[in-house]
Amino acid sequence: MADRRVSADGIAYDTMLLFWRIVTNLFFREIRPRGAFNIPRQGPVIFVAGPHANQFLDPLLLMSEAHRDARRRVSFLIAAKSMKRKAIGLFASLMSSSA
Repeated sequence: MADRRVSADGIAYDTMLLFWRIVTNLFFREIRPRGAFNIPRQGPVIFVAGPHANQFLDPLLLMSEAHRDARRRVSFLIAAKSMKRKAIGLFASLMSSSA
């Protein structure tokens, strides 16, 4: 199993995950993931999602469901242009995202 030591990055990630889970649950009362049980609990995984209208919501839902079902932390590769936006860049960096 992956090393789960408590670190400042881990605390920031878990805090942001809790915050976004509360926010998404306010707007989406029922989220039913399909196939989340297929996410391996160990080893590398690559999720691919193309840019579209929900480009900022999909990562939040994916991150929440991957953590809930497989206890995995998900990091994202996002556009450098998005990282330069104040709010998005802040939240993305707290979630260990890369540009």
